[in-house]
Amino acid sequence: MTAECETLPRPALPGYFEIFSLNGLVHWRLLSRNNRDSGQSALPFSDRKSCELGIARLIEAMHDLQTQHTLTDNRWNWALLLDGEVLARSSHSFDRRIRCVAACDWFRSTAPLAAIRDGQRVVRGPRPGRTAYARQTLLP
Repeated sequence: MTAECETLPRPALPGYFEIFSLNGLVHWRLLSRNNRDSGQSALPFSDRKSCELGIARLIEAMHDLQTQHTLTDNRWNWALLLDGEVLARSSHSFDRRIRCVAACDWFRSTAPLAAIRDGQRVVRGPRPGRTAYARQTLLP
């Protein structure tokens, strides 16, 4: 009788890079497994290839990046800089510094493990006269 080897499923990646275009410019963002936006490119790229090179540059320089935590209007944001140039930044602000630091740490540890998702989303910006996620309520 021979023992059979069981093939274990490959563990899921902790996150992935999504490349998208907005107003004709290409950006990347790092999404967690549950699709939460955890960080994004600081500047837009001209096309997908240059965006992929930007991701590669970010990952290659990860150990040399300086972290910056900034308090603006009572909200915290993080940025990762290389020689004064911002390569990545938080996708949203945080109510507490400790949450901002934890999110930046998660980004730094996850980005080198993340794959780039195939395809490219085209995102439309907000429509004129509407604010994103605004819920209109009529009061009596």
